[in-house]
Amino acid sequence: NCSGGYTLGSRRWRCHNERGHGSVDAKRALQVSCDTYFYRSADLMGIDPIASMGKLFGLGAVANLGVAAEVPGVMPDSAYHQKYTPGGYTKGMALNTAIGQGDVNVTPLQLAVLYSAVGNKGHVFQPQIVQRIESPEGQVVESFAPKQVREIPMTDEQYKLIIDALVSVVNEPGGTAFRTRSADYTIAGKTGTAQVAKLGTVRLKKEQMDYFERDHAWFASFAPAEDPELTVIVLNEHGGHGGSDAAP
Repeated sequence: NCSGGYTLGSRRWRCHNERGHGSVDAKRALQVSCDTYFYRSADLMGIDPIASMGKLFGLGAVANLGVAAEVPGVMPDSAYHQKYTPGGYTKGMALNTAIGQGDVNVTPLQLAVLYSAVGNKGHVFQPQIVQRIESPEGQVVESFAPKQVREIPMTDEQYKLIIDALVSVVNEPGGTAFRTRSADYTIAGKTGTAQVAKLGTVRLKKEQMDYFERDHAWFASFAPAEDPELTVIVLNEHGGHGGSDAAP
């Protein structure tokens, strides 16, 4: 359990665990999923900067895939809570938002757009199904070039920090997806466990829970990390934990 956090990478905060005291920065917090680091960061900055950056990466809006119905999901800000939440916005809502809980609602396609943008260092592309159309003789009738929709205003240093952290999740001891590392290429990724039902007073193991009350297991990734070619998003519905049930 960590306490504290502020600007990405510039501060280090103390982490208390069964082995004593340790120092946690942004990279380590992502590597080991230290929720409290992000709670503290959100407590200092509030919900609106988090929502603003999330929306730039494509959260809270349809991705315009064009071949199927999409839902926009929810990237809540203070105005959203003032409108939809009884009692309006309170500061604690930022803490839930910082770790993807509360009213945050995303689709696998949105995470694919987001992680592709991280791998592309800020270039956000519209997802497309068809690369080209060919005639029966193999001649190209029409081709569809990539469509960049916007660019995220972040520095090279900030992207390096995030990518290094995502690499450490999979490739360094202590990372929540360390068991998923590959000897052939470097995967950058992040595990996630999405709560589905309200927890009781006793935390049950997955096998002890009704199937539809079990958490969703997530793994979002791209590879090779140093020159990305593929983004892979895994959503294991009611699967349990991201590290053990989605990443493998």
